[in-house]
This record gives sequence, structure tokens and C-alpha cells, in this order.
Amino acid sequence: MKKLVALLLAIVMVVGIFAGCNTEKPVETKPQETQGGTNKPAETQPAETEKAFSHPVTTDPITITILTTRHNTATNNASDTWFMQWLPKWLHDTYGYNVTIDIQQTMEAQQQVSLMLGTDTLPDIVWGIPLTTNQAVVYGDGEGMILDWREYLNDTYMPNASKMIYDPQYSSILLASTAPSGAIYGMPHIGSKSYGTAATSLGASNQDRLFFYLPWLEENGLKMPTNMEEFFAICEAYKGKKTEDGQDVIPVLGQTGYLEKAFWTMLGYYGSGLSTYGTEFAIKNGQVELPVYTEDYATLMEIMYTMYSRGYVSPDHVTMNKETTDGLAKAGVAGIVSAGSMTNLKDFQNWESLAWFPISEGYDLHISTGSAPTGMQTWASADTEYPEVVALILDYLYTVEGAALYTYGPKEGTDPLGLVDGWIRDEKGALNTKLVLEGVYDSFVSYCYQYIYPYQTVAKGTILLDYAEGLEFIDGEPLKEFLVLDTVTGEYISSVQKKIYDHTTAQGHWFLSNGAASEPYITFVNLPAVYMTEEEALYAAELKTILDPFIISESAKFITGQRPISEIPQFQEELKSMGIEDYIAMYREAYSTYMDGIFG
Repeated sequence: MKKLVALLLAIVMVVGIFAGCNTEKPVETKPQETQGGTNKPAETQPAETEKAFSHPVTTDPITITILTTRHNTATNNASDTWFMQWLPKWLHDTYGYNVTIDIQQTMEAQQQVSLMLGTDTLPDIVWGIPLTTNQAVVYGDGEGMILDWREYLNDTYMPNASKMIYDPQYSSILLASTAPSGAIYGMPHIGSKSYGTAATSLGASNQDRLFFYLPWLEENGLKMPTNMEEFFAICEAYKGKKTEDGQDVIPVLGQTGYLEKAFWTMLGYYGSGLSTYGTEFAIKNGQVELPVYTEDYATLMEIMYTMYSRGYVSPDHVTMNKETTDGLAKAGVAGIVSAGSMTNLKDFQNWESLAWFPISEGYDLHISTGSAPTGMQTWASADTEYPEVVALILDYLYTVEGAALYTYGPKEGTDPLGLVDGWIRDEKGALNTKLVLEGVYDSFVSYCYQYIYPYQTVAKGTILLDYAEGLEFIDGEPLKEFLVLDTVTGEYISSVQKKIYDHTTAQGHWFLSNGAASEPYITFVNLPAVYMTEEEALYAAELKTILDPFIISESAKFITGQRPISEIPQFQEELKSMGIEDYIAMYREAYSTYMDGIFG
């Protein structure tokens, strides 16, 4: 029966959520020399005889299978990436193992993982594809399919990961990694506290994307809105107009989800990735809320119905995908854009981010940025024949050397594999590479997607403390450090400038405009991944499977007018009859320890 339940749960993917981790401003120190790819000072490193095992697992050739996914811009195979070809050499040179890495990749990551869990056919390592806390409980505690790392989190196999996971200073890491049974099933995603330097840094909630085209505002004698009345007035001024080449103007171009998340932020929600129709837990006024089951849901639906019925958004808004949004953005048909990327905007320097405002008085705005642990981004099969070697591979990602090489690859002229040119410092002092400077790729990140790593999440998640350590290791140059006020806790958080941007590029202009608008509201508070018992996890997954499709379907009806706004109270009563109050109560209880620590 348990196998049957597990198979049914395999189709349910509960997205993990983030937790903030406050740190004091560190004392300025010089970069320390390293040995063996760890970040400890040289005098505390184990001796060379301790690194190489005196009792190797095997001297025979072995194969480690890895399932991963790719960024959608990558055109090659994950097996072709530099780091995956570097791993066998590192394992051989460091420990004497003769390892072949067998890469399996999928663009349908969650579906593939669900199928493998349901059929007990996991590879040795699942790389960069999140394992949810519900899955960890059911398939780990319940089915025994997932490797518990506790046996290997020690100085022999995982000295670097164990140091961080068990360090009291980073207690939220252990909280987000430990199942109710005490097992640790996945290596946590450890994000750095950077601000204003990258899209993911500036908006864990994806709510930081609402840009206005300044020339159209000026042509109509308008200014940036400071309330919803002024926002609608701008939309009305653009309605019915034509572009210079005769195309119909779409006042607001909103990729499905991004526009709604912006409004959720303006309604006072933060602390998670948010969700289009309020199906993901978030924080408001110090309380964990499921936004769809609040009075604010009606406010959001009224706003979206107004925009849809008046023609302020595309008739296809509720199904607008990234490709369509990008194409329309490039065509210059909109005066306001909220989408996954702003780099497609025509005449990008004339676009500026909205200065955020509350939709109604009394709404306290916060924007969650950065990320600490998100539970389990990289995990392994309990049936792996060589768990010790798998442990060594994943621990390498928690070293400065491993993290830096995974994220950036080798420096120019130092590639021992002879596969890539390597990175350089460009004239702005930022990391770059020849293919970008020659125009083959539009950014260093795009280049890395293609050539350096199979999936970025692992790289972002496993760098110790900050990217700063890794950059000092690979380049010897300190990064700019500054303090950011956390508007929820009132504490100043130490942050580093990991990349250098200016307004001459679309990405740089987007990030800098974005950062200036968001700075007054920044917080590092993020809801952690939470665990429940197997029984609770199954019940929560069952409720989510029932609730989410219904909420998505009915929300689209409210927006398009197929169901009147006046029926929202009835809709919420329907949710109540489906068990939403039990669902909320379970998660509030699961979050209680974390929330008490933040809000007392």
C-alpha cells in the first residue's frame, strides 16, 4: 500500500521555499591559501596522507550516473560541460579513483524525477533538481530510496559540507536539511547575501520586474504612478494607440505570473517565491499566509479583471508564455512590461523600474532577496554502489576551489583539459571570456550555461558563505563589501558586489534600475523548507493536488470574466470545503519555530 501511495505522490511536486540567514559583518581578512580544494587555512588542513584514503573503496574502474537538467539556452549536452569533464580528472588526481561520469539529462526535470521515484530507478546522483520535503519524507523515511548523508558527513568523506551544516552559526541550514526522523537527504542550496547585482539576488520572489517606457509617459504628459489610480490612468492613455509601424499597443505586457507577483508584493506579501494566484505560502504582517485564502485575493482579482476587461493586458494574458512575451517586448508594442527578462526591451535605456508603492494604505512592503538553504538541490540514491565516492563529489562543491571552478570554470590559459579559453577580467573588472567579448554570447552567464556547468542552481547553492571567497581564491582580488538594511529585522546585513554592472548594457541597466527601486524594501527573511511527518506530508500533498488546479482554473475565470468577481466569497467557501484550512494550519505549525525566531 505504501508503494502505491508513493507512486501516486510521485506526480506531486511541492516547490521548496527559501530561508534567510543573517550574519554579522565579517572582519576584513586577506584571502587564505588553500590545500586540496577546501576553504580552511593552510595550517588546519589535513595532511596529504589523510586526503588520499588508505582504504580506497575500489581500485577498479567505476561509473557514477548523474541526472541533471539544462538551462533552456544551452544547445549542447550536459556531458560536454567543462565541470563534468573535470570531475573524473579531479577524482583521479586527488584520490586515485578511475571514475566515468555517465550523464543523463532532461528538460522535464520534475516529471522525470517523479517517474524515477515512483519506479525506484534513481541514478547515483540527482544534480540541481530539487527534492521537496514531502518527497524526502515519503521516499526517504518511508521508502528508503534516498541516501541519508549522516553517515558521510564527517572529516573523511564530507569535511566541508559537514562543517557548514553543523555550524551553529548556520542553524537554519540544518533546519532546512533535516527530516523529522533526523535524516539528511539532500545537500542544501546555500545562497550568498548579495544585493543589487543579479536578477536572482534582487528578487527571490520574482516581483522586481515592472518597467515603464519613459518616452511614452512624457508624450502623454504622465509621470511614474504612485498609486493604482495613476497606474490605471497610464494604461488608459495607451489603450487603442498604434506603434510607429502600425502595430496595436498593449498597455501592459505581462508574462503570466510576473505581473500578478508584482501586485502580490504591493499587497504586502514576501518571504517566498510567491505564486500567480496565491497558492504558495508567504509572510504578511508577521504571519504565514496562503494569499488565495485572504481578502487580498479579491483585491488582486479585481485589479486583474479590470485590466483584462478594459484591454490593458493582452487577451492572451492568462496563457502568455516567455517566448511570446519576449517577442512582443522586442517589437516594442508595450508601455509597461513585467516579464522574466528585461533584456529584450527595445531601446532599453529608456525603461525604468517602478518605484514600488502599496496598493492600499496600511500595506507594509518588503521584498525578499538573497537566499539561504532551500532544502535539497542535489541528492542521491540509497542504492548507489559507491556512496563514498558520491559523497566526495558533492563535498567538492562546498570547497572554494570546487565552487569557483563549477561556477566560472578555469582562468584563461589554465585549463588542464584544454577545452575552454577560460575567464578573464574585462575592462570593467568583471569576469568575462573571449566568446562574450567577440559577441558570440551576450553575457558571461550565458557562456557558462553552455560550456561550464550543467545547471546553475547547484553552483549558486553550494558556494561557502559568499561568492567572495571563491573569487578571491581564483583571482586574488577582494570584492566591494557594503551593508544592506533588512527592513524586517532592522539589522544591517553584510553584502558583497559579485559583479560589476553599468547602464551601457540591457542587463546592467535592468539590474541597477531594479536595485534602486527595491532598496527601501529589502529583507533577507525567506520562509525555509519545512518538514512534516509522513502522514502529514501525504495529506498536505493530497490537499495541494486538489486545491492548486481548482484555484488556477477559477482564478483564470475571474480574470477573464467567465466567473463574476462577486462569487469570490463563494469560491473561498468552496476552498474551505476542500480542506484548505487544514492545509494552512499544518504549514503554520511547521513554520512556527522559524517564525518565532524572526518575530518573537
